Amino acid sequence: MAASASLRPAWTSLGSSAAQSLRQSFAHLEGTDGRTSDIAQASGQQICILDGSYKLRTTISFASSVPSDSFSKEWFVQCLALGFGSEARILAAASSNRISVWTSGFSSDWKLQTSFFVEDAVTYLSLHRESSLSTWKLKDGPVASWTRSWRLKSSKAVTCASFDGTGRRFAATFSQDPTVFVWTIDAEKRPKLRNRLRHSRAVVKVSWRGAPEDQSHADVLITTTCDGVVRLWMAVIDEPDCYRLWSATDAASFDSSRRRATGGKGQQRPCIYLDARRATSTMRRSLDLLLRDIQMAETGVGSDRIDLTEKTVDLKRSRARRLEQFISETPDMFLHVNQEGILGVRALAGVDRRPPTLCESFTALKIPAPDLVQSEAMQDVDLVTLTIPPSADCDNPTGLMRIEGGEKGGIADFQLSPALLFDGQGQGLTSKRPSGSVGHLDTISSLSCSGDTLYSFSGSGRAIRWSPHGSQKEELSQTIAAPLGKVAMRGNRCVLESQDGEVFAGEFGKRLLKLDGLPPGSKMQDLGWTSISDKTLALISTTSGEVFAWKGEEPNLQRVQLNGREGNKALAFVDGRNSDTVLTIDSQSLDVWTVTTEKSGLCLRLQKSINGTGHLQLATFEHDQNLAALVDGSLIVVHDLASRSTDTIKPTGKVVAMGWSPDTSNGPLLAVASQTSVDIFCRARNDLLGTRGDAKSRWRLSAQIDLSSAVAAPISSLVWLSDFQLVIASSNQLYSFGPLMNDPEKKSLHLAQLAASKLGPLPEYHPQVLSGCLLLGRLDLARHILAHALKNDEFLDGSWTCLKKPIIDAPRIDAGGDLDHLATLHLEDKKEFRAISRAIIDVDELQMPLDDEGLRYLVSLKWRLASLSDIDTPWRDVIFAFHSKRQELLVQVLDRWYNSKIDWPTARSIGLFMWLRSNDDVRAQAELVARCQYTKGEDRDPSACSILYFALGKQKLVLGLWKQAYWHPDQKKMLQFLANDFTQDRWRSAALKNAFALLSQRRFEMAATFFLLGGSVRDAANVCIRNLDDLSLAVTIARLYEGGESGPVLADILKKHAIPLAVERGDRYLASWAFGLLGREEYALASLVRPLTDVAKEALVVDLNVAKAEEEDPSLPLLYRTLRQTLPPPLPPSRSEAQLVLDSARQLRQSGCHSLALELVRSWTFSKAAPIAPTAASKFTNRVEPQQQQQQQQQQQQDIPATPATKAPSLIKRDKDLQQQGAQEFSMDSFGF
Repeated sequence: MAASASLRPAWTSLGSSAAQSLRQSFAHLEGTDGRTSDIAQASGQQICILDGSYKLRTTISFASSVPSDSFSKEWFVQCLALGFGSEARILAAASSNRISVWTSGFSSDWKLQTSFFVEDAVTYLSLHRESSLSTWKLKDGPVASWTRSWRLKSSKAVTCASFDGTGRRFAATFSQDPTVFVWTIDAEKRPKLRNRLRHSRAVVKVSWRGAPEDQSHADVLITTTCDGVVRLWMAVIDEPDCYRLWSATDAASFDSSRRRATGGKGQQRPCIYLDARRATSTMRRSLDLLLRDIQMAETGVGSDRIDLTEKTVDLKRSRARRLEQFISETPDMFLHVNQEGILGVRALAGVDRRPPTLCESFTALKIPAPDLVQSEAMQDVDLVTLTIPPSADCDNPTGLMRIEGGEKGGIADFQLSPALLFDGQGQGLTSKRPSGSVGHLDTISSLSCSGDTLYSFSGSGRAIRWSPHGSQKEELSQTIAAPLGKVAMRGNRCVLESQDGEVFAGEFGKRLLKLDGLPPGSKMQDLGWTSISDKTLALISTTSGEVFAWKGEEPNLQRVQLNGREGNKALAFVDGRNSDTVLTIDSQSLDVWTVTTEKSGLCLRLQKSINGTGHLQLATFEHDQNLAALVDGSLIVVHDLASRSTDTIKPTGKVVAMGWSPDTSNGPLLAVASQTSVDIFCRARNDLLGTRGDAKSRWRLSAQIDLSSAVAAPISSLVWLSDFQLVIASSNQLYSFGPLMNDPEKKSLHLAQLAASKLGPLPEYHPQVLSGCLLLGRLDLARHILAHALKNDEFLDGSWTCLKKPIIDAPRIDAGGDLDHLATLHLEDKKEFRAISRAIIDVDELQMPLDDEGLRYLVSLKWRLASLSDIDTPWRDVIFAFHSKRQELLVQVLDRWYNSKIDWPTARSIGLFMWLRSNDDVRAQAELVARCQYTKGEDRDPSACSILYFALGKQKLVLGLWKQAYWHPDQKKMLQFLANDFTQDRWRSAALKNAFALLSQRRFEMAATFFLLGGSVRDAANVCIRNLDDLSLAVTIARLYEGGESGPVLADILKKHAIPLAVERGDRYLASWAFGLLGREEYALASLVRPLTDVAKEALVVDLNVAKAEEEDPSLPLLYRTLRQTLPPPLPPSRSEAQLVLDSARQLRQSGCHSLALELVRSWTFSKAAPIAPTAASKFTNRVEPQQQQQQQQQQQQDIPATPATKAPSLIKRDKDLQQQGAQEFSMDSFGF
């Protein structure tokens, strides 16, 4: 999956608004072309801009329009308005007494135009204040500015004001006032009061009719009183500035029988007017879709896409005629929902007639509307015309109704399909978002989840529980009046802190308990959860370093004892998501604890401590995979606590939140949030190929979510839901993405599929699997796989039936084909496939009686040569050649492959002098390498080979070579100096003096050469290691000079450099080789199963504090089996033989070699009974518990017959045995399960 893949949006919560009504928090502007539209919605301190499909386009922060010295104030948007300017769209928003204006041209970017203060707080825009009414004019110029042109003071607050479509009139009403005032603007741009429209009740809403057509009336005023009556006022023909009542519609108009039953008394449900322009636009778009389908049916075009039966076409024609009638005659409509949930629609005809003397009102529709949740509290409706794609179905919704109401004054969204609705179909009005509280008003501080239920918390103390699809279910009981601090949840139970320092806990939705028991004066540091004996405990840490637990019954806290901690540093808990392990973090380290119950009470026992660089900031823990991710400075460090391995991730920005995917059975996913984006990293397979240089991080960027254009505030939190939905919080808004994602090829892919594709099983012919076969010493199996993958199609179906054939029946391998039938292999994999094929072919054609260790070395070496890799032979290959019994044959093969031209770089690359055991062979090969070093260049430089010849003790030969170097500038000096007798102390001292002079000149190789000439092989070796960084050269000259493997200098090199280097790198193979060369075979074997620091301390009596986690490798069991044939296992081992096999099997499984992992476990034979499996308390440590050690000693004293060590049986032979004898039941008892 490419890094450019993205997650599909699932749902979005735009948060809550501080406005007091729908009209104040929501604005809609239809484009001049009638096809596009813009929607503005207030959300806390932000303004959300949506397109005509009601999809979020961008978010504008109101705080960004105020001076920087005012950032500390909360700027909640209380009202907004959209309109057209002379050249651009205009967005105006008000917060308190500040008004900010943005403009947008043809692009979707909104730029701040101006921001200014008014005297009183603004409550409604176009434009007015609480105790005054004013009009403002935009002055064009180099710098656009708004100036006030008129102002009216009032003793009452203005509750509603509105301009008409022409901008020549505006109307306003005041608090608890039954009068609506209408002004007209004269030629001097000054308003003049023209009408006072009196009502019987207080007016709550004033709006102007949107003209459905250009010739329609735009001077129609719509007013709504507190009793739910909607009145329509129109101008008199002879007096255009004089308004008269033309129509009145109330709830009783929809059901006259109910009026007679109640006698016209009682509280009536409100009646809602739908704007004529928006209603017409919505119906016209639905009509266009119907007419398109009818035309396609008549012409026969698109018959494969839509239903063109005669019955269906007739139904569409009738729906089209009905919509045409509504559009032309009755664009003005009123809505009402009665007590039985019946939706009624009344149409008002004749408004656009000139003169409008024949207005007629009739019921256009009456259908059940069960989806109108809490519709009886409906106070207002705003209709938005949606943008419809050309390929939309005629039944698709073309409008969105936003209904204000509900018990808590929330907003519900309903999708409207006029074609279906006016046909009496219930599907014409469907719920998109149920009514209820629309979200948070202030910034969301934290997120938590339990399964697919989401919990969100804001700093003001509000907590919301969300259903799986983003609709709220309920709010947390309001038991905390103070703002919230930190919050921690486990399931539906929460523990939280108020900002005044008090701690509360309990079940979500119920009354919370105030917890007691913290020492007087102590301050809470952090909150967390853990489990012990199927009981869930809440943990509270204090700034003084103490930890307390709440068991979930009484409000009393219990002190928790901390064992293994140094100092009294405050602990911050790491979220483990239902983990029974406690992780804590500070700036220096990540600590792993287990919970136990002792006589003194609850206890946290320190099991492992991971040191950082001193800049640890954030951490998260994945319990199932034992993965801990830490933000350490500018990097994310991922610790695998099970395998003790470490990976690093380079984030794209400053990390603000992290989270692990809910299900890691197919592979873990790590979401990393920066300021405005989220990166999703997936752990890739282990690289067993060993031909790609230094190992890089296994974590790959697999998907990205870019919110830079959508959010105006940085991301504050994120959380995964159980269905792989990723919920992101920014300010007071929630964004949900996934679980589906789009790759660059526009293919749908589930996140679980993504994880499985990165860590799932590979096909048997994949070079990674072939590499695993070689690491396990199964060259025969690798050859079978190659042969049948290239020649036999029956292998490609995934079966292993071809392996039942004898190896002599396998066809000859030919790796020169195009490999097109291996479809799952990428180009890079095919290159590796050809390389390993060539390596196996070349080794197979040697026809030499090599042992398994020698074959393993040669195939690996030939593989690197075929891959054109210039990296040195890894120590895991060197040590197998080191233990080969046929090294003379290996030398013959290398001499043939390199045409007897092995120079020193080649010898170092293949590890020649690291694995040769015979001293005679070492001297013979050193002479050949020195000769090749001298002859490989055209100039034949004696200095290139002098160090090897001096180590061999052949000073006269070097002197002869210098006599032939006429071209060399140092010939004269070297001839004069080498002519001396270096058995004398005088000349030896002179050689050492020259060596130090060469060191100061940074001519390190010549300095080492002169140290040898002066008889100081120790100094020569030190120069090779410290200055040339060449351990191989140091070992080689020490072995040559001292004449074997028992010299003191060689021993010092191994003890002081090789073994510490192995501990530092965590390289078990290097450590085993060093101990083997020292003749300490018991420690060579112990290095494979025990911590290297413990082995080094025990063998060398040296405490090496700095150590990297040991790198596990699938070849370790093979080497262990090779060494244990002559030596017993170390007793008592802290890592059992069974654990070694299981760790290697895990490495194979994480490399995609699942079948090889199973084969390793099934075919392994033990020389003795395996120790007892580690207990939970020692899960993250190598320390053996006393009880466990006693059980091991008792088991070792039992008379258990040992199984002789044998080679892993062949798959081919085993398949034949199973066919003849029948499969036997397999038992995993040997592994301590």
